[in-house]
Amino acid sequence: ETVAATISAAGITATGSASSLSLIPTGPDVISPAHTVTGGLALSNPSTQTGNTSLSSLAGAGGADLELVSFKLAAAGEQANLSSITVPLTYGGNMSDAKVASFDLYKGATPLKTNISPSGNSVTFGSLTETIAAGANSDYKILFNLLSTAAGGDTVTAVISSANIAAAGNTSVLSI
Repeated sequence: ETVAATISAAGITATGSASSLSLIPTGPDVISPAHTVTGGLALSNPSTQTGNTSLSSLAGAGGADLELVSFKLAAAGEQANLSSITVPLTYGGNMSDAKVASFDLYKGATPLKTNISPSGNSVTFGSLTETIAAGANSDYKILFNLLSTAAGGDTVTAVISSANIAAAGNTSVLSI
């Protein structure tokens, strides 16, 4: 997809700040260079991933490295440079951000970001320098570490959609 913008003098309205008189812009149209988005990044199978973890079996106890959700990202057309993933969280029972010690993001078995605290019912894995080659896909998972204050009936739900993922094409340098 190619994106370009044209600004025409005919499309500009201007008024003098001191005189309040209408000004007539002159000159040639300003045309931005064309920017071509050659790639895309998609969640694969399905396009929205949901993880729901019941903590009933852990009532009164903490838990480490509990898997919340796993997902696959696929890059098409050009290399995708992943910069952040924000995961909205929904809590059930008496669960809250305060009962989670931290979240961890893994690519396969490799940790990318660890000990990230939730805030405002979400967790953001920022400052990522992860790349996915054009035509390739990568598997990710989010784990969490629970404080010992969980109770029966507590749940944590995470939904990951493309709106929660920030990435740019390596060639186009545009959001994909």
